[in-house]
Amino acid sequence: MANKLKMANALLAKTSGKLAVMKSIDPKLDFSGGVSVTAFTKTTGDLKAAIDEATHYESELARVNVQIKQHSATARDLNARVLTGAATRFGRDSEQYKQLGGKRQSERKKPVKGKKAGKQAAPATPEPPATPQPTLSAAPAPTNGASKIDH
Repeated sequence: MANKLKMANALLAKTSGKLAVMKSIDPKLDFSGGVSVTAFTKTTGDLKAAIDEATHYESELARVNVQIKQHSATARDLNARVLTGAATRFGRDSEQYKQLGGKRQSERKKPVKGKKAGKQAAPATPEPPATPQPTLSAAPAPTNGASKIDH
């Protein structure tokens, strides 16, 4: 919205400048086809009024957004305080606590001792035996210099 208002304000400035020039040439200048000082004056006035109204609504919207933010913070605080009040009066394992959105103590998942939460032990399945792979030696085998090539 702010971007549209900036564009409209820029257009208003441009239109007002042209209108001033048209009036300096001839206050009753008319190019026919609805293009005249009178039509330009009316359009410029209408644009100015619309921009002023939009600016008013924009500031009003900003005020209402602040109110929404404040009321939301109050509602979040009261939600937490209601749950705390129910826990204090009825206990964390009560049906009333659950009805108000709390999770009953007895329904909470109990942590497993000796294991980290979220991780499960891998199943104990034997892996297939590895097949030996031939290895390549980096250095050639020592010889006495004679090769075993048959001619």
